[in-house]
Amino acid sequence: YLTDNQGYSDYHALQVQYQRKLSHGLQVLASYSWSHSTDNSSSNFAVYQLLHASSNFDIRHNFQAAITYDAPGRYSNPMLSAILQGWSFDTRIAARSGFPVDVTGAYDIDPLTGSYLYYQPDRVASQPLYMNAPHAPGGRIINYAAFSIPTNATGNYLQGNSGRNVARGFSSTQIDLALRRDFRLSERFGLQFRLETFNLLNHAIFGSIYSSR
Repeated sequence: YLTDNQGYSDYHALQVQYQRKLSHGLQVLASYSWSHSTDNSSSNFAVYQLLHASSNFDIRHNFQAAITYDAPGRYSNPMLSAILQGWSFDTRIAARSGFPVDVTGAYDIDPLTGSYLYYQPDRVASQPLYMNAPHAPGGRIINYAAFSIPTNATGNYLQGNSGRNVARGFSSTQIDLALRRDFRLSERFGLQFRLETFNLLNHAIFGSIYSSR
């Protein structure tokens, strides 16, 4: 193995943040990033080719928000005050676009070094990159016919023109909600009741995609 310093990366982003400190029981922190990260190697382990493209972790759109609301708790009726006082709501919202998917056409072993060589396929311009698939996760699939595996006259694999990380995986949206109430037992000790639900809207969050042509 040879270690060198040929890797490089670039990151550009438009970042917006909204923050409201606790006022009338409401506290909000929300941020959005529209960004693009590129490099020629997103991994430091056993990289056999340096191909400049979108980073493996590139997320074009990323929205994050945290909202806390302390319900007003002053009531003239002592019983209502005991029941309703001290309740708070916490909300966590996360939404992002999909990660890149590197479509590989074939792989071979270098007879001189014994290392693996991965080849990206050719892009078939007449075919769409994605196809609608109502029964597939996310409602679409990467079109298998949009790629072809190039070879030379002797049948050896060649590097195609599609490039690295040309497709995109699944986006992700998740809303978490918590309801809590604090009980003051003494100056030093307290008790908290907390009810939490994760992924409130039950959106499916898919993992990685098999990307070999």
